[in-house]
Amino acid sequence: MKPLLIIQILFLLSTNPAHGQGSDWEKNVPGKLYPAPGCKIPRFKINDVFRIINEIPMIAKPKGFDVKEWFETSTIGNVYTAKLYLNFYEYYSFDGGPVQLSNSHPTTISIYINDPGQLMNPQSILFPQETKELNLPVMFTDTFTLRPIFIKDSEVLYGISTEFNSRVPLYVLKPKSAVFFKPVTKEQYIRFWIGKLSIDIDKANKQIEENKLNLVKMEKNTSVYTTLPEVKKAHEAFVKWTNFLKEQKQHYQRKLGQMTLDDKKAAAHYTMPTEDIAVMMNREGEYLEKISGHIPYEPAETNGIPVFTYIKDAFDSGLPKSAIQLMIIEDPYGEGETDELKELLDKQFFPILSFKEIFGLMYK
Repeated sequence: MKPLLIIQILFLLSTNPAHGQGSDWEKNVPGKLYPAPGCKIPRFKINDVFRIINEIPMIAKPKGFDVKEWFETSTIGNVYTAKLYLNFYEYYSFDGGPVQLSNSHPTTISIYINDPGQLMNPQSILFPQETKELNLPVMFTDTFTLRPIFIKDSEVLYGISTEFNSRVPLYVLKPKSAVFFKPVTKEQYIRFWIGKLSIDIDKANKQIEENKLNLVKMEKNTSVYTTLPEVKKAHEAFVKWTNFLKEQKQHYQRKLGQMTLDDKKAAAHYTMPTEDIAVMMNREGEYLEKISGHIPYEPAETNGIPVFTYIKDAFDSGLPKSAIQLMIIEDPYGEGETDELKELLDKQFFPILSFKEIFGLMYK
């Protein structure tokens, strides 16, 4: 999604002179619009999107800032994708001094085309390395709820991005029937969990063999001989932990074999246990004789955290690849933020933007 949004905002506020102490936004200075270069991909209506945006008075004839537009595109995959950017470089002065133009870290409106990944929180992706190793689809837990709102004469879906707890508004244009995510089934999640346990067990077995070699070396080294008993205890505890993982794997293999078809198709949840957590040591720092309990992210029967994945063919394959089927316009500010430029955008950009005209570019 947006790269490190919260860090960017904090960096912006601390380094952009236009937001610094003692600086004033020179909101009446005539600015310039630097339009994006034309998109040359046939039938991909990027130029038309910018044309509609550039008809907004505060963009066409900016005051207090320059607007610089640019975009990125990709023609790889089932549909073309794009990222459009409107950068606002503000004019400012210090204590009545000469007017200057900020030249870094601009406030940015981002527009994402045919990218459903912008409707979920990438921080909620579960075990990306393991799923890749197991050749499984991405799994995640945090998708953004969308609700209809009316802007001018158009119904637009409105959501809140929760990445980095940012609460950034999103304006979403898509068919009402279009769905991009689906629940992971219990069968899928348990198969993943068995695969993950296999990976963990393989790593643990390699570590055990390495530990055995190190113990042999330590027995011959008198300088570390006194620490040998504690190292042996730690090694024995790790062996018990590995055996516990093996028991867990066998448990879920049995469980998978006993599931009914309805159980397998049911939506998956995972648990983050607060009690009866599987550990190697007790609160007194003593290694346990037997390990039992639950592991974080273990499959849950009920009342757990739901898990989602992408729908593989969410876009209409009957349309050309260049068709805009999903558009997400991301506010540069989070809910509750206060800034003069934010106030201007809230009054003179989002309510003025012709979503009706943009809808007219889509699905063709």
